[in-house]
Amino acid sequence: MHVLRSERLGTLWCGAAVAMCLAVEGWRAAYPPELPPLSIREVLTALEAMPSAEALPQSRQADHPSYRAGGVEPMARQFPSVDGEVLVTSLDAAGWRALGLSKKQARAAVRYSEAVGGIRDVEVLSRMRVLPDGWLTHFAPQLTFDVPAGHEDSPKQDKTKERLDIEVVLPVEVNAADSLTLVAVPGVGPWVAGRILKARRRWGGFANLGQLAWALDGWDSLAQALAPAFWCDTALIQRRCADTLSLKHWQDLPGIGQRKAQVLSRFIRHNPGAFEAGVSHPAIDSIHGMWLSHYLWPCPE
Repeated sequence: MHVLRSERLGTLWCGAAVAMCLAVEGWRAAYPPELPPLSIREVLTALEAMPSAEALPQSRQADHPSYRAGGVEPMARQFPSVDGEVLVTSLDAAGWRALGLSKKQARAAVRYSEAVGGIRDVEVLSRMRVLPDGWLTHFAPQLTFDVPAGHEDSPKQDKTKERLDIEVVLPVEVNAADSLTLVAVPGVGPWVAGRILKARRRWGGFANLGQLAWALDGWDSLAQALAPAFWCDTALIQRRCADTLSLKHWQDLPGIGQRKAQVLSRFIRHNPGAFEAGVSHPAIDSIHGMWLSHYLWPCPE
């Protein structure tokens, strides 16, 4: 009798455990975890921080699929052969894929071309990081960047033709240039010009060319390449009274995230008129504090 009771009790406990596991799995299926989306800046920062093949340890290099078994000599990647010249300025996603790029690499190449206003020479092409190793060396003799005769008026070249009609004197003042002037700068396309104008409206202007990387969603390499073509006049920055700024206005300032905006907004609210103390607040470093001094103005008494 005791044996039967113990067996029934064990069966009951097993059934309860199974029911609990099924309930947990059902709850997980009904409420899957939602991960916050990554910004473009975070993705680009993670990609730049990834080690290259040269940075891998020797033991890992030997196991890498691009290396021959039993040695460390890299295997030459096979790229498709192309007859005739390759006009880089007219390549679309399908054209890049036909030249050996993957689907993701082809989409990135098209976005890069649109961002820089068209790939017009080898130097601009070499800055495109999505190119596989050995690609530029393989296709270098066949690459051309000039528009063929008879295609000058094609729809794809209309924007380039409009840009050539505008003469700009470099460097260009980034806080006063209009959209046409920005697009006429070598290496600046519609995407880059739009990001610069959007950041300028949001911040009130550029206090330093280092802010170009923030305006371009963390694209540091492109910002460094474009920096010599611009200069900043801090006198053209639209300044604001610190005492009247809302939390949203604090967040719109360059380099001030949500947490710093909350700290500075609360500090100024409890210390009205403390403009200099707010700029040198411990929540921000000295460089950001120097930049903030160009965007904030002591409120009139």
